[in-house]
Amino acid sequence: MRKLGAVYLNEGIWFLPETARLTAAMTEVLREIRSEGGTGWGFQAEAVQPEERKELEARFNAARAEEYAEISRQCDRFLAHIKRETESGHFAFTTVEELEQDLEKRKRWLVQVSERDVLCTPGRERTEAQLQECRQALDAFAEAAFVHASKKQ
Repeated sequence: MRKLGAVYLNEGIWFLPETARLTAAMTEVLREIRSEGGTGWGFQAEAVQPEERKELEARFNAARAEEYAEISRQCDRFLAHIKRETESGHFAFTTVEELEQDLEKRKRWLVQVSERDVLCTPGRERTEAQLQECRQALDAFAEAAFVHASKKQ
């Protein structure tokens, strides 16, 4: 349920906004639960009052905002790592490869969060910009590693 972006409300009760993609995914989750001998129900809450709907949407958005904030913190760590490596003059290609893998993980994570962000929570654009900043910093670091290796030869 968390992979879908569902917000846990109470014992066994999860909230998801209604979209075609999430409805299909929920149907699949229920099918899987039942195939394993479990019990689960999915239903549309139509009797929700406007203020309750706003609260549910706020909780859903808060969960996405926290995910964006965590990616942002990881981007800050990534940039700090590049800065430390640069300041120490440690321009190894193995470091470039590790950083490339780390950046790809962050990009995949942002795609996953963005797919869950069906209510368009603020924070996505900022996080995308941070990932672009990480890409630029990594490109500059890779170039410095290449220049450093060329000087050694």
